[in-house]
Amino acid sequence: AANGFNNLSRFAMLWTIRHRWPRAALFAFNSYRHEVRCYVRTPPGMETQVLLSKEGVIQGCVWGMLLYGITLVPLGERLKEAEPDVLPPFYADDLALMGKASQVAKDFKLMQKCGPSVGYFPESEKSWAICPKKDEEAVKAAFVAEGLTPPGLTRGKRYVGGFVGSDRMLDRWVQPMVE
Repeated sequence: AANGFNNLSRFAMLWTIRHRWPRAALFAFNSYRHEVRCYVRTPPGMETQVLLSKEGVIQGCVWGMLLYGITLVPLGERLKEAEPDVLPPFYADDLALMGKASQVAKDFKLMQKCGPSVGYFPESEKSWAICPKKDEEAVKAAFVAEGLTPPGLTRGKRYVGGFVGSDRMLDRWVQPMVE
């Protein structure tokens, strides 16, 4: 599957762990220097399927999540250094950028430039800008000025199990679940 965990550069991960968390480097190296085997359960009587992975970390593995997170720390620091007023929280492969449209567009462009070096591939076509209706044109213009495809625009969106946006949109999101 093409996702943040599977696309993570194993080389970048091991390099970052070696320099950011030296005490864990040997364990990380021993865990991820070879192909990782994923065993797929099958019905009784059928042969177990083995998937080999040379990139990324294993989803669902607590150790893999730590390695993934630490690998993205330098990228987050670089974004923060480029645009100090933009808040760039990461949660696994979900990135959010909060700030003025022009600054967010610059950070997003930087992310598209630097992210692939660690296996992080942000796409504006799959991204959302949450803003008031009056700011939609400014958001579009900021992304176009940076040579980017403007993201989808909305007043609110589900994010990491919660919701970001206006109270009205939150009510629309929660109502079906309450019913």
